[in-house]
Amino acid sequence: MTVVQSSFTLEPTFFHREEWLSLLQKSYGYQRYDISSDTWTTPLLKVEGIFGKRLISTPFSDYGGPIGEVNANELTDLAKDVLERTSCEYLELRVSDHNLKSALNSLGFCDLAQYATHLFDAQEGGIEWLWQNSLSKTARRYVRKAQKEGIEITEVTTNSEWECAYQAYFKAVKQLGSPCHSRNFFFALRELRPLSHAYLASCNGKNIGTAVFLTGNQSLHLWLIYCLKEYKKLGAIYLLDWVGITLAHNLGLKYFDFGRTRIGSGVELYKHHWKGKDKQIYHIALFKKRRSSPDPSQLKFRMSSILWRFLPDSVIARLGPKIIRSIAL
Repeated sequence: MTVVQSSFTLEPTFFHREEWLSLLQKSYGYQRYDISSDTWTTPLLKVEGIFGKRLISTPFSDYGGPIGEVNANELTDLAKDVLERTSCEYLELRVSDHNLKSALNSLGFCDLAQYATHLFDAQEGGIEWLWQNSLSKTARRYVRKAQKEGIEITEVTTNSEWECAYQAYFKAVKQLGSPCHSRNFFFALRELRPLSHAYLASCNGKNIGTAVFLTGNQSLHLWLIYCLKEYKKLGAIYLLDWVGITLAHNLGLKYFDFGRTRIGSGVELYKHHWKGKDKQIYHIALFKKRRSSPDPSQLKFRMSSILWRFLPDSVIARLGPKIIRSIAL
């Protein structure tokens, strides 16, 4: 007979910070319905819209779920209770502990999706040692190419620079066929300083990309990175990532966390140009009835993505934040 572990010790991440949770509430109007005991807590935000009512820990976050001395049975009982109280269709947790996932699976949680992140050791030697030993030849070649092509990376500090960064982000996600965050949400990231760091990529006076890094206890998280597609082949993304790794090193943080990506995607393969180790992130859910959730890999999402690219900017700016608020990935 297999005995399933029921107790777990889980450390908080950046995405468990009150500053981050409050920003999500303020920007998108999510309501908090945390569940907790004397030894653990799980932040939960209620997401409503075109995909129904769900409780998520935590929207727009690589990590979520419970922290503290967690009892899986107790968590499941409280999850069922909060689902009834809020009339939500399911409760979703984003966890990276495989044993916790297995325990919750045995108690009725279903797998929604599996992601992977890539952790780069930013403190293994000095910055020159990292450059020579922790990057693949491909990564070093593209960083050099970006610099040779005149791509410059500057930290975003002023209002005008934040506006430039948002416009670069807006244009890049439109090219991908993805809905955008609101300008208010993007600008609210400034309120997280010094925990947030934004950078703007430019080439020959044109703003071409942006990246946002978030500071955890041991890791610098790559939360957002985009550039115009015509500049990807020039190495703009590689240079932005190298800037992030350099920042993590200078801040004394152990890891640079590349952020969650669907396993097998092109982005996940890209991350292996940087030496490091993979880490699994699981999206699991406790359902009341139906068993479906927003999934960008579905055909309807892919078709919508194609049409989205041809909509006027004014329509995208108005509808994008409403859609992304409801998807809440």
